[in-house]
Amino acid sequence: MTVHIHKPTRLPPFGRCIYCNASDENGPLTSEHVVPFFLGGNLEIDEASCRDCQKITTKIEGHCAYKVFHQYRHGVGIKSRRSIPQSIPVIFHTNAGPSVRQVPLGDQPQIMTLPIFPEPGMLEGRTPKQQMQPEIMTAWVSQAIEERFERSKREGDEGYSLDAEYDVDIFARFIAKIGIAASVAILGFEPTSSWLGPLVRGLDKNVDYLIGTLFEPSNNVKSVTALLPRQGDVHLFGFEFRAQPSRTEGVVVARIKFFEALGSPTYLAVVGPMELHDYEKRIAATQSVLPERTA
Repeated sequence: MTVHIHKPTRLPPFGRCIYCNASDENGPLTSEHVVPFFLGGNLEIDEASCRDCQKITTKIEGHCAYKVFHQYRHGVGIKSRRSIPQSIPVIFHTNAGPSVRQVPLGDQPQIMTLPIFPEPGMLEGRTPKQQMQPEIMTAWVSQAIEERFERSKREGDEGYSLDAEYDVDIFARFIAKIGIAASVAILGFEPTSSWLGPLVRGLDKNVDYLIGTLFEPSNNVKSVTALLPRQGDVHLFGFEFRAQPSRTEGVVVARIKFFEALGSPTYLAVVGPMELHDYEKRIAATQSVLPERTA
C-alpha cells in the first residue's frame, strides 16, 4: 500500500502536544508538520505541539536545515519561509591552504552528507548507551560538480568543499520527531505510548537505542509516500511491525527516507509497543486519513 499526497494536507486538531501531552490549558497549541516545511513538507497536524516543545523542535529543525540540508535543498529549489541566500560560503583548497569564499547559488558544490548508524539497539538486542556514533558519513554529489568548480575557481585553486559538521545526536532527534509525528498522523498512534517523545525533548539521551539506519529492504514494510517537494523528488515514510521475543506485543518502527531518488539511507525510529492485530487494523484504516492512495 502506498499513499501519495500531491497537495498540502492539514489533519484535524489533535488537541494535545504529541511530544509531552500538554493541553491548550498551558497556552495555545500550534500545528506540526510531519516533515518540516524546509524540506517541502505538506502533511500537517493541527493543534499538535505546545509552546515549550515547539521551541525545542524549532531548534532541532533549525540545526538540520542549516547544517545538514542547507546546500542541497536550495540547489533543488525547495521553498523557504526565509529569503533564499544569493551566495553560499565554500571552502576552496588552494596551493597556499584553505580559503573560504562566497559562491553564487547555483555554482556551489551541491553536496548532502548524511550519517549512517547501526540499526536501533532495541531491534538488535543491544543495551542502551548515551552517545550515538555514526559508522560512516556518506555524501551525494551533483554530477555537475566539476563544471561548477570551473565557473568558480581562481588561479591556484585545486578543489572545493563544504563544511559538513553537525551534531549527529540532534539529527537523530530530528528522525525521532518525524517518526512520532508520522505515526500519529498516518497510523493514529497514541503519542503517550511512544518512546520517542522524551528523546525529542532531550530527556532521554539513549538515542541509538531507538534510532538507526537500515539498508536492506524488509518484507514486512507498509510503504507510504508522504510528501512531494517537487516532481520526481520525494521523501518516503514506511511502517513495519517487529515482533519482540518474550513479549506478547511487538513494536511499530517508522521508516524515513529523504530524497528517495538519490538512494539515500533509510532511517528507523522505534515508535512504541503495539499488538499485531491493532497494527494491521491501523494500516488498513490509513485510506480514511489520507485518501489519495494507490496499491
